[in-house]
Amino acid sequence: MFPSDIAKSFFAIGIDYKNTSIAERGLCSLDQNAQKALLAATSGKEDQGLLVLSTCNRTELYSVGLNPYELKALMAQHSKASVEFITEHAWTKQGYEAMEHLMRVSSGIESYIVGDLQISNQVKKAWQQSKEQSTHPILERWVNTALRSSKRVRNETHISDGCATISYASIQAIKKWFREQKLSQPKIFLLGIGEIGQSCAFNIIKHIPEARLQVSNRSAEKAEAFAQANGVDTIAYHAREAAIAQADVIIAATGANSFVFDPQSVKAEKAQLFLDLAVPNNIDPSIGEIAGKQLLNLDQIAQLTDETFAKRKAAIPQAEAIVKEELITFQEWLAKKQFSPLIHWLKQELNDTKEAEIQRFQRKNPDEDIRSAEIVSQHLIHSLTAKLAKFINHNHQELAQELSHFQSKIQSQ
Repeated sequence: MFPSDIAKSFFAIGIDYKNTSIAERGLCSLDQNAQKALLAATSGKEDQGLLVLSTCNRTELYSVGLNPYELKALMAQHSKASVEFITEHAWTKQGYEAMEHLMRVSSGIESYIVGDLQISNQVKKAWQQSKEQSTHPILERWVNTALRSSKRVRNETHISDGCATISYASIQAIKKWFREQKLSQPKIFLLGIGEIGQSCAFNIIKHIPEARLQVSNRSAEKAEAFAQANGVDTIAYHAREAAIAQADVIIAATGANSFVFDPQSVKAEKAQLFLDLAVPNNIDPSIGEIAGKQLLNLDQIAQLTDETFAKRKAAIPQAEAIVKEELITFQEWLAKKQFSPLIHWLKQELNDTKEAEIQRFQRKNPDEDIRSAEIVSQHLIHSLTAKLAKFINHNHQELAQELSHFQSKIQSQ
């Protein structure tokens, strides 16, 4: 395979906050079971590698060896979206553009809240899940390069400085609501203690210590364990409507595929703030139309920016420069990798030639000691292959261009 060929085998397709609404992203969202099933559909094929990244802001598939048509079909098969919908709304990237996009995503450059630290952990988890099905050395190197880019960006720029995550933005919205309502000891009810829910709860405990926080989860054991570890109260999942009536702020962050709160579950006449941190939506949007009720969804919460965001955005050019450096390093590794078979082939050919020549010499000169000849010839083979490897290492880009040009010439004949 020529270097240009392997670059063409890199593909990425995605639905994200830039080109779709929350409702549309919800159609393409993949829960854990769907992700595992999607990966299983492509496992066991040595020439294919697949990474599935599904978060509240994006559903993206990264692949080496699967074309966009196959990727769109897989996404449609395991989500609520049709192939036609995905074709209309999803972006497609190929080659170095696809490689770079994963690095940008992992580094937080493409996050709704620039520099969001959660995304690199989400990429790590996605890769761990991918490896449970099958491993692909080139995809693994690609992901590791993306994660290294993320680490460098965090350490060498200000892109992740300050508190600017979704959970922190939620805290800012809650505090603003408390000031407007003049509440001194507010009650907050949080449904769902997954990754985002827990992050939100930790921020409430830290930044709004005067609030009384109650948590609930479909798994009662998980809710009780979290409550005991953090000194908050629990509410049984089936009693969530009663908890809503008592709360000043209601937060939904579950993994449910349908609404967990609808207008019928909202009976209190007092002013209340609803925060929907889930994709698909957990809270029926019509609740926001009820008098005295304010509803903020994920997109609206993320728009609550402060000076932290401006500082982070100012760091984007430096972060992009780091990504470019890592992309070049990855490109060089790919180019070198294409010549490894040539070096191994040459070494084997030289060894075979050496053995044949020594045997021929021994047949003609049975009384001669050939040990010195074997040592010298083996040293010569090692020296030649090492020199070739060194030459390729220093000239791999030019060689790759020549090979691609040669291939194009052959194909045109």
